[in-house]
Amino acid sequence: MPEDFLGFKSLDQFRDYLRSYVDIGPWGANGAKSPTELYQEILEGDSGLVRMEHGLLRLTWPIFIDVSYHNRGVHFKCFEAENKKGKHRDLPGTYAEKRHANESMDAAIRRTYEEEIEPSFHNSGLSLSNSSLDFEREWEENTGARSYPGLQTKSINTLFTLHVVQDQGTPKPFVLIEANGTSKFDWKVER
Repeated sequence: MPEDFLGFKSLDQFRDYLRSYVDIGPWGANGAKSPTELYQEILEGDSGLVRMEHGLLRLTWPIFIDVSYHNRGVHFKCFEAENKKGKHRDLPGTYAEKRHANESMDAAIRRTYEEEIEPSFHNSGLSLSNSSLDFEREWEENTGARSYPGLQTKSINTLFTLHVVQDQGTPKPFVLIEANGTSKFDWKVER
């Protein structure tokens, strides 16, 4: 977390700081998140905020875990059919999780397994026993923050593939139920 962020004594002081770099007027309306949500995001380590020469830059560290499975010569790929908001997102991986600031990659993967993969996957009809995880790639994206209009975001993304042990039968759709909603997952045959 940047040192200047640690010096904020209140949410109001944080808002004043933001206003000196970005128009936060549209924040908190029409689907945009509020300054309070950004403040909380940073406190929880889901994102960071750094001062650049020409403004502020929000940092995020998403990890994606794609799920791959072979059954009798057919290659299946798992995908999120519907997220917690009832929408389909075209993600680089089956599961997406925010890696926290200063969290090791191993800890972020373990947390994703414990919070998302294991609680949902047992309904797929497949076992995760003896599965393997491979690193695929890392890439950066510099975009405007969709959730925070006018604030630039740099995401350092990492993709892994979880290879489920093959020939366990045809996989079934399954869901992940969390306090903030339900995500639905399904399978497609890869050619």
